[in-house]
Amino acid sequence: MVVHVAPRNLTLFLLGNISINGQYQSYKPIIKRKVNSLYFDLILYSHYKKNVNSSRQTNETIDIETKNISIDFHDVLRVEEKNCSIKFQYLNNKYCIKTDFNKTLCNLSRENNSTNISKQISYYQENLHTKIFQNETNSKTNEPLIICYYTNWSQYRDGSARFYSENVDINLCTHIIYAFAKLDNDHISPYEWNDESSPWSIGMYQRIINLRKSNKLKILLGLGGWNHGSYPFSNMEYLGSRHGSRPTDKQHFTNLLIELKRAFRPFNFLLAAAVGAGKSTIDAAYEIPQVCQILDFVNLMSYDLHGSWESKTGIHVPLYSRQNDNKLDKELTQDWSVRYWINNGCSSSKIVMGLAVYGRTFRLASSTKNYIGAPAVGPGNAGLYTNEQGFLVYYEICTRVKQQGWTKIFDEEHKLNYAYKDEQWIGYDDLYSINYKIQYVQEMGLAGIMFWAADLDDFTGSSCNEGKYPLMNKAVNLIRSQIQSTISSTKSSLQEKKRIVCYYTNWSQYRPDQAKFYPEDLDGSLCTHIIYAFAVLNNSKLTPFQSNDEDTQSSKGMYSRILALKKTYSKKILLAVGGWNFGSADFSHTVKNEQ
Repeated sequence: MVVHVAPRNLTLFLLGNISINGQYQSYKPIIKRKVNSLYFDLILYSHYKKNVNSSRQTNETIDIETKNISIDFHDVLRVEEKNCSIKFQYLNNKYCIKTDFNKTLCNLSRENNSTNISKQISYYQENLHTKIFQNETNSKTNEPLIICYYTNWSQYRDGSARFYSENVDINLCTHIIYAFAKLDNDHISPYEWNDESSPWSIGMYQRIINLRKSNKLKILLGLGGWNHGSYPFSNMEYLGSRHGSRPTDKQHFTNLLIELKRAFRPFNFLLAAAVGAGKSTIDAAYEIPQVCQILDFVNLMSYDLHGSWESKTGIHVPLYSRQNDNKLDKELTQDWSVRYWINNGCSSSKIVMGLAVYGRTFRLASSTKNYIGAPAVGPGNAGLYTNEQGFLVYYEICTRVKQQGWTKIFDEEHKLNYAYKDEQWIGYDDLYSINYKIQYVQEMGLAGIMFWAADLDDFTGSSCNEGKYPLMNKAVNLIRSQIQSTISSTKSSLQEKKRIVCYYTNWSQYRPDQAKFYPEDLDGSLCTHIIYAFAVLNNSKLTPFQSNDEDTQSSKGMYSRILALKKTYSKKILLAVGGWNFGSADFSHTVKNEQ
């Protein structure tokens, strides 16, 4: 479970001591409301000396607990001052809050004439068991949410795969979640050494925040993550559903969200969570109706449903189940997860469906058994840039499928791709299958989509020959246009008996660098027919033109690679004979007599 918090305005959580008339007092602030100034409820433990019997002149100390003091915060300054009642640090900047305690105490005396402490009930106590604040996300607009994760470890990849906050295409996102911060002794702490700014450099936090200067982005901080575990959260009565969690975490997580929501509400903070998609995790971890009511949106982690931890191959992001799937596999689909959350009390308008810009790989037990559900003996080979077995990002997948002769299959039941070569196997989304995902999001009335993660797409456009951020661009363009996907338009074209004919030229493979074009670069969803150009006539016999048109013992030829598109797109593929450079002499020779 990951909790995300985003300030729309700077909000202060001040814990420690406060100086009043030169004496420090312990306090615990609880946010009360926001008017023209900031107001906090303080539980202030003041110590007053009082003469109980003035005639005897005996000094006796009585502790008086004073609650509900509303401190009037007049100014927030970006520089540290010597005469400052409250100081705090935020993103390496020191701030001073000037206060008028005399005015505050005068207001307190006017508001609370009674000395009965029990009548001075704090805002938190008043609302502890009342109805949770109603969410307003999406109430003013129908714009879909597009959540993009930024991972602070992607800065460490090699070469062109290195990814910084400035590489994020802010036009593709409505929200960016910075992953991750951590809990350290119940305090939110940076995870990477350069998250916070230093005297000599701008930190990653500030660099991601700077993206807001040119765009109305909402930026959230992701707290937790899989590697962080759940034990620190359990210490805070937080959710956990793995080793280190407690049986009471399910209810405690709801209680934590209630407190966070009440604290954030006056300042319009966003509160979201990334939640599990598997039934066992959901049942153990979430009180669905309460969680969905509290959160502004719910990021459904509808990926990693299968992986190399299993003994058989499986696509980790299947949209639908297959007819012959067993009970468990039928539950491990995006459709099942979405419906389970909805059927158990979560509004569809709160659910953001997660899309994976990567694939999960396997090592086959036998290269001849390469179907979905085939026996597997471990993770596939690590990618050149990500260097993680069992996992390939989209640009690493493109390199294999488009340049290394992998066989690619589109599964009509899952509405998803898998590809294989020798004993290597992978399942993943591409430009074609993503159409089905977006159409599903629209049909189900979901809040939007979430990408894990921006750095995993072909962000430079140098590997897939599909432009920069091809998967994210395709998904965003579809969901923003609110039009039927390419699938629907293709079906309509076929029904009307219209033909869309695409030529593939076998010499385009020889262009330099990014201009190279292979059969796998062809978006088959755009065509009803593909014509391979060209073959030639040699002594009146049909003959390949390029040296690699036909298969060899060491590699698949271009003919086979273009025919492989039929498995994915069910297209009609034709072979063209001739071409301008071939001339007409051989045709004349062929037809000069009836033989």
